[in-house]
Amino acid sequence: MRILHHVVVAALATAIFSAPAPAQGDDPQRALWMALKRQLTSPDAQEYFESSMHLSVLPPLKGTLISALINPGVSKLTVGLTDSSTPEVTLIVHSGDVKWKSDPQPGTQIEFEGVATDFTTEPFMLTFDVPIRQIKLVPKKAPAKK
Repeated sequence: MRILHHVVVAALATAIFSAPAPAQGDDPQRALWMALKRQLTSPDAQEYFESSMHLSVLPPLKGTLISALINPGVSKLTVGLTDSSTPEVTLIVHSGDVKWKSDPQPGTQIEFEGVATDFTTEPFMLTFDVPIRQIKLVPKKAPAKK
């Protein structure tokens, strides 16, 4: 698995470094996602997924939780990475006997690392298997009081 991980990271690095440079202050995770999405929306997207991503651990990505179906053992989270309203990623979260501290709520920022398992071009959706310990949730910030 370690060798495969290095190959995937090298392929992703190639995709990122061949893309136009991100603007100052851009988030490297967002730059990674934009490079991946560019590849996954190209005419040979399915081939790219199969050869470079399928069953590979990708570096951490982050986005906004759009919806969650929480169940004991396995939960399903839908996440937007480009924006907070467009579903692009499904996380199949394997929790075993670990319980969520609290159910994740839509609008929560989420960072995850997982194995890419499935991809569809229409509708666009990339699916990851993710152990619950590889998820970080950042609750929505309350509006500032005046």
